[in-house]
Amino acid sequence: LDVNESELSSRLVQLFEDLVDEKTDDTDFLELDGPYRIVLEYLQARDADDAQLQSARGFHLTQWAKNTWTACEADRGADKAGREVLVTLSSRLKHMILDKKWLENEYEFETVAATQGRLACALITLNSPFCRAYKRIFSILLKSMTSDHATVKSKSLKSILQLLEKDPSVLDRGNSFMVSITRCTLDASPLVRDSALVLI
Repeated sequence: LDVNESELSSRLVQLFEDLVDEKTDDTDFLELDGPYRIVLEYLQARDADDAQLQSARGFHLTQWAKNTWTACEADRGADKAGREVLVTLSSRLKHMILDKKWLENEYEFETVAATQGRLACALITLNSPFCRAYKRIFSILLKSMTSDHATVKSKSLKSILQLLEKDPSVLDRGNSFMVSITRCTLDASPLVRDSALVLI
């Protein structure tokens, strides 16, 4: 994605960098011209009569509304200006839910390219609670490799194998990861040794 292509591309790339550096706030994703809006515009510009696209649009709109409501509840009484922005956004989301043409009738928005729509969707996914729990899940897997129980060690090694098949960059997380696998090759249990050797 070329950041010089448009202001929209530049904002998306900046949001991605902030997300990777863990500098984002949930409200960064809720803004009216943020990733949810970009995804909705992208889906709306495609075939409006396609049931799958309508379903995807409804899903993202519902997620946007849910996350906005959650942010409103969490922000109760803390920041009046921030809460006012969220309440206004909630009202706009209500209109969008009731009338799928409301957004395009009320507000102008630049045309969203396919790469921009996909990046916005990926950002929303990466900001989901499951994806944000990735480090914690990975940490639990690593701790399981040092368990006293051979079955737990073996299953954690098999889970790590599945993870590596999906994302080989996991190996870049430091030497401790490889040391743990190597240590498992010397385990007393043949089940654990076998699982560790499969990884190597």
